[in-house]
Amino acid sequence: MSDTIEQHESSADGISEPQSAHTALLICRDSASQKWGPRWLEQSGFLTTSAHDPSHARKLAREMQPSVVIVEAGLLDAAGCRLYETLHRCGRRTPLRTLVLCANAREAQIALDNPDIADIVRKPFDWNLISRRARRAVVEADNEQELNRTYLALDEARAEIRDTRRSLAHSVDRDALTGLSSRVKFKRLLDQALLDQPKLSLLVIRLNRFRLVNEALGHDNGNRVLAEISQRLRKVLGGSTSAARGLVTVAASRLGGVRFGVLVSRMNDPEDLRKLADRIHGALCQPVRIANQSVYLSSSIGAAIAPLDGEDADRLLQHADLAVREAKQRGGGFSMYREPLAAGSARHLELEGLLHEALDRGQLHIEYQPLLQVAENKVIGAEALVRWHHPVQGNISPAEFIPIAENSGLMSRIGALVIDGACRQLRQWRDAGATDLRVAINLSLYQLRHGDVVEVVARALRETQLEPRLVELELSERGVVGRDHEVLHQLHRLKALGVRLAIDDFGTGESAIAYLKELPIDSLKIDRSYLKGALSDGRDATIVAGLIALARRLGLTVVAEGVEVGEQLRMLREWGCHQYQGFYFSPAVAGNRFLALAKSADQKVNACEGRVADLV
Repeated sequence: MSDTIEQHESSADGISEPQSAHTALLICRDSASQKWGPRWLEQSGFLTTSAHDPSHARKLAREMQPSVVIVEAGLLDAAGCRLYETLHRCGRRTPLRTLVLCANAREAQIALDNPDIADIVRKPFDWNLISRRARRAVVEADNEQELNRTYLALDEARAEIRDTRRSLAHSVDRDALTGLSSRVKFKRLLDQALLDQPKLSLLVIRLNRFRLVNEALGHDNGNRVLAEISQRLRKVLGGSTSAARGLVTVAASRLGGVRFGVLVSRMNDPEDLRKLADRIHGALCQPVRIANQSVYLSSSIGAAIAPLDGEDADRLLQHADLAVREAKQRGGGFSMYREPLAAGSARHLELEGLLHEALDRGQLHIEYQPLLQVAENKVIGAEALVRWHHPVQGNISPAEFIPIAENSGLMSRIGALVIDGACRQLRQWRDAGATDLRVAINLSLYQLRHGDVVEVVARALRETQLEPRLVELELSERGVVGRDHEVLHQLHRLKALGVRLAIDDFGTGESAIAYLKELPIDSLKIDRSYLKGALSDGRDATIVAGLIALARRLGLTVVAEGVEVGEQLRMLREWGCHQYQGFYFSPAVAGNRFLALAKSADQKVNACEGRVADLV
């Protein structure tokens, strides 16, 4: 019966059974309490220990650290103090939870006046009620401890957030590698400086060819080099700061990668900026000793002046970046921003957008320049040349849009368009009876490095059923110099298809003569600049004659580009050149006009030969 009542009252009070065993220390002299107290407490989930001697009770309280203490109000300790008051202070971390058994109203009043007492019970003692109150006290204690732990965790989290915010603020303002100002802080300082003092200058410094350092020494050593460079930059700027000369360095920053920024106030004289740039360049080009070897670096430095070159941070940085790009294209050194630089970038951006549209709308087309044999005066093929006629801007030169196509990743699409179109056109010519023609197609270095050019060529040959030997692929000399293994691998794959390979614009690169024996090529095309100079410069004539002789000894077909007058053709015939092309015979024409032009070649060449004879 008692069990049933206790369970019912517990449910009504919303008290759940303790999830783990709790301990209770019962201190009383009342025989009935000693008998029934432990029974009811144990039914409520307490491991109960009883004591009736005050001194023994204090010892047990210290050792047990019970979850709850139930003590008679009338018990006194050896000093004559109420036992429940001294027991309350026996807890090691927190005061003990104490329930006081009061025999009368006076004891109850005294206990009520003590704020440290968890609860009181008046006689007659109902141990069912006492056990439930003990359990409630334990639950409240547990909840209070959990709440305290939550508050403590919250305080720790807040402290961690504060530390993280301080760390983030520091990392945002400082570059971790060099210790210089970050780009974010630099822009903030630049904006503020422009408000406080509109006349100032901005330098952007870029280290040249730093990729080689990372490739040769690894990124860790590369970072050490950057750290050393930043220290040198600090030293130069510190030595350049002089209020007497009107030069004050406001900030130096690592803008990202191998780019640094320097903000200089009270200086807008280009000559003074050049002198400062020379000091920076001189410091940065000194060798850096890393990994038991000396690393030599060069730099490109661009400058922009406010408010002339920009009145806000973004504009000034943009123009300084343009200036440093121009300096880099010249091989390094110093460059001031000029208005045409921005115009060139705007034109680049405009053409990139138009080029995307041109590919989607079919504005690109192919024209074909005749290729003739020098000895027989016969058209033997054509070079496919991509052309762009914009409906508003008219004809746009390949020299302008091809570099943009390579930089924007469009060259693979354009290259595939030309390969497919040229092979289909050659198929049409052969079906029309011109079975002795072949076609030459230009490849860019981008196609060999990033595209699927081998698959594109193989597909075009397969779909048009052309013999591979009728297709010649031309790559600029600059694309094969340097022993680029990926390029060489792609060239060998193309050669395995059976197509012919040629080096175009030979003589304009870093001299690929040493590589000719390694390349799987069939033809050599001499750049037009040598042929043009051969008429007036004996050295150019000697170079052309020597290149022709070299190519013939290597078993290569020699093609001369840019033949414009009959005297050039006469010299080529004397030197043993195999083929030529140029305006002397014809510029590039549409594919549907080419066959008619080729059929009239004999008559046209004969007329041209008559003019050549008159010159001899």
